[in-house]
Amino acid sequence: MLEGSYFFLTDFSHASPAQIPLTFNGGRLTRQRVLSIWDTAQVILTEQAWFGDVVIVGAGPAGSAAASILSREGKQVCIISDSRRHSWAGETLPPGSSELVSEIFGNVLNDGHLRAYATRAAWETVELHETDALANPLSAGWLLDRARFDRDTHNAVAQSGALVLEGHARWTRQSDGTWQVKCGEVLLNAPFLIDATGRTSAIARRMGARRIELRRMLACIRFVHDSGDSTQATTIESVNEGWWYSTPIPGGGRVFALISDADLVPRGKSREFWWDEALAASSHIKQLLSPHKGSSLRDTPIVLSSAGTGWLDTLFGDGWASVGDSAAHFDPLSSQGLLTGILMGARLGQA
Repeated sequence: MLEGSYFFLTDFSHASPAQIPLTFNGGRLTRQRVLSIWDTAQVILTEQAWFGDVVIVGAGPAGSAAASILSREGKQVCIISDSRRHSWAGETLPPGSSELVSEIFGNVLNDGHLRAYATRAAWETVELHETDALANPLSAGWLLDRARFDRDTHNAVAQSGALVLEGHARWTRQSDGTWQVKCGEVLLNAPFLIDATGRTSAIARRMGARRIELRRMLACIRFVHDSGDSTQATTIESVNEGWWYSTPIPGGGRVFALISDADLVPRGKSREFWWDEALAASSHIKQLLSPHKGSSLRDTPIVLSSAGTGWLDTLFGDGWASVGDSAAHFDPLSSQGLLTGILMGARLGQA
């Protein structure tokens, strides 16, 4: 619960917080912080202390799933989203995901995402083999607009009763075992802390957990505004440097990702030439790029993202637990990272 008062403001969905005229107990609020937004309602905290059952640091799919389930179980939950963290475009959900996602978050897949009707792969073969979703008893998967997916799941979490904060979290443990987490001007207090900080595993490692890396890999990603081949399918091709991954993006565009051992990825400008040469040497991935776009790729920056498989040797302890990529992360070839994170968060919420 909040120590102090909070209230709702409506019909200010197009105004910034500084533009909203507020009065409280007859006086104007000079310090205000927007904590959560869903639909047209904005929650404003008027005191800086919160006491509850669980604080979740990290609002990706795993943390959001845990928050949603815990809130339904009647727990007082606060989840913190760090807006500085971004996922790379081109993420997918495998066949069979729809029911689980709907059970936890509602109808967040209904708008803004594309069905994935096939997977096409040339893995150590010359031919490109296609697996149609019609042949899968679990139906089609999903090509996600990840920014929209995160936004909609945050809204679903807020509607379930959790408090959603945005900002950078700093945490300390008190002598009685409870946690204090500072987010902006708000001090959160709870007996249990969930680490959903992604591959950094920031809390778990502070608590002594050790990360085990099976293989260090990097995804070297470029986004092209022209989707090229319009087939709603993920295409994979193995090459000497590693393997290529490409998928269309909801709303337009296509992502091209070259996944390789971290030691093989050059630094600086030479990385762009290495990426371009690997694309040119591919048999199928290069066919997905519109011909007139090839010459402009060098104006498109390469974004690096960790893509290896790893896990923590300790997933939980007294008063804390780790979920999602913080607990275990996977090579994107498996297409299991997002779904596993959601399932892991939901099961932790039920524990």
